[in-house]
Amino acid sequence: MNRSDDWMTVGDVAEELKVPPARVYILIRDTEGPLPAHRITPRTIRINRDELRAWLDTRKTSRTETDSML
Repeated sequence: MNRSDDWMTVGDVAEELKVPPARVYILIRDTEGPLPAHRITPRTIRINRDELRAWLDTRKTSRTETDSML
């Protein structure tokens, strides 16, 4: 993996998570465990791939939690 692969755009994250880009922005602004993001310029946000994986690990749910959601 080269260094440029370490950083993802909001669109990349949305595609990986299979959600709309608007949902990624909501996750970034979440007050209870926001998705780590880095503002590069006023209009440019990047998400580090390793930070995304770590964040996803903190959001895992158990089988019983997902069953109760149905």
